[in-house]
Amino acid sequence: MKKTLNCFILIFLIILCTGCNSEQDAVLKICVDAQLEPAVRELVDTWKQLNGEMKTELIVIPSDASTAEIKIQKLRTEIMSGSGPDVFILQCAHPNAAEEQQVLFSNPEKMMYSEVFLPLDEYMEQAQYMDTDSWNQKILQSGRTEEGQLLLPLFYEYYACALEKNSSDLTENLPSSWDEFLTCESVPLMQAVRSQIGIGYYTIFSQLADYKNETMLLSEEELLEQTEKTILYAEKAWETGDKSDNIMSGQIGDSFFTYLSENKQEEHQILAFPNVEGGLTAHVTMYAGINRNTEYPEKAFSLLDCLFSDEIMCETGFSVKDRWFGSRVIPLCMAKGISINDKAVQKKCRTWNEEDQNAFWTMNDRVSTVCYYSDWDRELQDMYGMCRATENTEEQRKIIVQMLDRLQMKLVE
Repeated sequence: MKKTLNCFILIFLIILCTGCNSEQDAVLKICVDAQLEPAVRELVDTWKQLNGEMKTELIVIPSDASTAEIKIQKLRTEIMSGSGPDVFILQCAHPNAAEEQQVLFSNPEKMMYSEVFLPLDEYMEQAQYMDTDSWNQKILQSGRTEEGQLLLPLFYEYYACALEKNSSDLTENLPSSWDEFLTCESVPLMQAVRSQIGIGYYTIFSQLADYKNETMLLSEEELLEQTEKTILYAEKAWETGDKSDNIMSGQIGDSFFTYLSENKQEEHQILAFPNVEGGLTAHVTMYAGINRNTEYPEKAFSLLDCLFSDEIMCETGFSVKDRWFGSRVIPLCMAKGISINDKAVQKKCRTWNEEDQNAFWTMNDRVSTVCYYSDWDRELQDMYGMCRATENTEEQRKIIVQMLDRLQMKLVE
């Protein structure tokens, strides 16, 4: 009997020690793009100050295309086999990048239906730091499916312009629909639209596909009609000459915010370029999620809880033992855009004049569709460029059909 008892005690101690060693050897693996590595290192340092030490490993996707491709293929294989990184903090593939970006998830929206990401609702209900009530709810919803909140968007953007009122003939009756834009005769606005469609033709559409049911929402006839109309307007806009210096146009982000801050003595007309349905399409530029197969879901979420805190997002930081941590995380991020945290956006807007602030929030409320940048956007932009290079309608139709075929293949693969 005594020997049996001793055996049980020995087995218990072995199991206990094994558990301790397992906990000590635990490593939280965080996947990031090379551009985000400095920001995430700052974040991890802050998180450890708040939550105690846990081993972490940054899995960095290189900026070099060929090296990145090898790394990405390895990670995708690991994820599909049920392992891979625990946390993802990633940028979307921006369609206007000089070279096509190599990203882990080329279409994050599609991946939300691939059982890759962990539903976060239960963890968010118990969050220590994040306050989702102060977030832009339309942007937040873009990371949700019927299964729950799978991705957390960090930043988003859309195309807009600010025209100085003293140099603009748009004192009233601002265009609100895409068709109204394409009939507008205001030279400053024509020049702004010309700049936008040259690099952001994809923004005039809303949802491109129903990823759940693997169904395309863009039709051949719709694309041909919109492409022909847009090309004609762009050619007309080019005849107006060089773009005026009294226009700030492009993706809403740091440069746009800086322009309004530096020119707060001027009166502006601020408006965004709508989609064909009359709403406004915003694109997520950066997001975070957790691997559904992580062994450390609580630890993984606590890192995101820290990242999405007001202290990090508003750049105030955390005070720990008379030292400040985390205030540099957001400034170290690249290609940000508009923060999902409205408190952080309000902080940015404080240096503008009151009229510009009101105009911005009115414009921001028009966001009706939120997408994640993907390789699809680059396909649309390339398609527009090729169609513009030919005046033959049948050739344009052929280009559009070929692109739709490629997108359909990507949809079901």
